[in-house]
Amino acid sequence: MTTPSPLRVSPVLLDTPAGVWHLARTTSDSDGMSAMLQTNAGRGPRHTVYFHAQGDMWEVEERLGFALPAAIRKALRRAAPQQVAPSLDHEVFTDTFLPFAMPQGDYRPRRASRVTIAGQTPTKYGRLLHADSPLRRWEHDTCRIDIVADPGMSSGHPSRALGYRLWQDDHVVFAGGGARIPASFDATSDAALREIAQYALLRRPGTARQRALLDQQRPALAAALAPPTEPYPHGTHVLVRHAHLPGTVAGTVVGHVSSRTGTADYVWRPDVFDLPGHPYAHQPEQTLRSPAALVEPSLGARGIEVAGPDAQVVLTYGARIRTIDHPDIDTGTVLRAFMDDNSTIHYEIRPDDNHTTIRLPKKDVEALAGTAWPTVDAVLTARSQTDVPVTDREAIVALREIAVTYTNARGAIIPYLLREPSLDNLLDPGSPDFLPVLDTAPSPQDLPRPQVHSDVHTIHVLDPDHGLFAIPRPLLEAALTTPPERLAALLHDLADLHLTGRESPVTLASLTVTWLPDLVTAPPRPDEPGSPTVAPAVPDDAVPFDPGAAEPALDPDL
Repeated sequence: MTTPSPLRVSPVLLDTPAGVWHLARTTSDSDGMSAMLQTNAGRGPRHTVYFHAQGDMWEVEERLGFALPAAIRKALRRAAPQQVAPSLDHEVFTDTFLPFAMPQGDYRPRRASRVTIAGQTPTKYGRLLHADSPLRRWEHDTCRIDIVADPGMSSGHPSRALGYRLWQDDHVVFAGGGARIPASFDATSDAALREIAQYALLRRPGTARQRALLDQQRPALAAALAPPTEPYPHGTHVLVRHAHLPGTVAGTVVGHVSSRTGTADYVWRPDVFDLPGHPYAHQPEQTLRSPAALVEPSLGARGIEVAGPDAQVVLTYGARIRTIDHPDIDTGTVLRAFMDDNSTIHYEIRPDDNHTTIRLPKKDVEALAGTAWPTVDAVLTARSQTDVPVTDREAIVALREIAVTYTNARGAIIPYLLREPSLDNLLDPGSPDFLPVLDTAPSPQDLPRPQVHSDVHTIHVLDPDHGLFAIPRPLLEAALTTPPERLAALLHDLADLHLTGRESPVTLASLTVTWLPDLVTAPPRPDEPGSPTVAPAVPDDAVPFDPGAAEPALDPDL
């Protein structure tokens, strides 16, 4: 006698080329689940069940070899427990896939696979993965480690609980939750990644696939995760702190040089120099030099992604994308961006595996790498070399300009350019927003001329040795009231700052405001004549900033 198949009442159905996975909650434990594959064999109501995996959600992921996105986990946790078992006369395998007529990859979902969650509109597997992006991803050779949130863990613990997946060749090999890191750790940091990686690399393997990965890859993964020793060798990926940019800049070490203090400075190349359109993209000799104290090794990916608050709103020619749930195309290159009557952006994309272009809405792609074209003309010049002419209703976005095209009897034209500021001198080293100072005559000290550009509230100073500063106008003007030799004496004692001896007064003032902000007090505003002048408490040998002194002019000779 056979039992009725319970598969039709499963709360989650996940299509694959080989058949349908039926996912259900099996116990009062919210993480207990069953996954049962119902193949496409046969045409009647009875289908052969080839695979059955049961356990907690992480264990089932390891058995299946693919991730269960957060939306599926949430649906299973709120579903009622049910007893799920295949009929006794069905052929069932519970440990590993046996060789079938179809490739084993057919038993895993594609990004375009249909997912049906009870009570919800059917969606695609890739769409659920996109909505559940990992907190941190690290890749090495054929392996990658994802750090993910673990909503199944309770809060209130002095450490933080996270989940992890260790993949090999796009196959989940290890997965687990409850991996603890100190609460003070940022979940996206290298320190957190090293902590989490140990949960996978030190586990006892339970399957042949897990044993093979640890035997073949554990030494290489452990070595790649270990912090390098100083001096960092050529090719080390690093993060560099810069006075002229907030946060850090990602790059790669290309060498070392001796500084005037006898320590080693690093010669490195920012990752953004390699972006399409960057003037240094084909000039590998273009590098920067930074004191060792400002350089630290990084396990992060090369900093050419387009994410965060400074991401490009519209991708431009040469940007790299991945489709979210397209059935046939994974990655490709943007050729054009179009804007329809509703201001919706579509991209014309050349897939990596063929030359037939497709057009997809912006919501159906995720950006992998951006571009650094300074002007619209630079974009069009590059496109002319690869036969990508201008067409109607294109949106062309460069670092300094934005244009929208239209067509008339003469063809597609650009009626006007919308100018926008470009203040990142790493992405756009030739930006005209840094106005060069007129070099009418050498200064008495024969100092290099910084570039100075000011607006109502901020003064931008681009120094050839120390980079770009953005200083509030009142603070810089206050610092300039102090003799430059006094500023140099204070700055010289800072361990992480190395003066060249060629700094101009405006550069010294900018460095002082940046590195010694507590020593600088801005004068009261003119509309507050009664405001008292209060200077911060400073040592006896500190710079005597005088808020009441006459405001200096930002003269080119500074």
